[in-house]
Amino acid sequence: MKKRSIPLSVFLTVITFGIYGIVWWFEVTDETINELNYGSIDSAPLNLFYLIITFGLYGLW
Repeated sequence: MKKRSIPLSVFLTVITFGIYGIVWWFEVTDETINELNYGSIDSAPLNLFYLIITFGLYGLW
């Protein structure tokens, strides 16, 4: 997995009004799925869909 700076990520998320946070989330989710060898069963867009329809509860699970 790629090393990322948390303070830089927070700064960029604030500066871009949350857009970078969404991009960061997609990248981390895809890397995690690839690392765990889930393949086509799971994907970042599908996870985002689940987050939206469950009002964020899927992210806590």
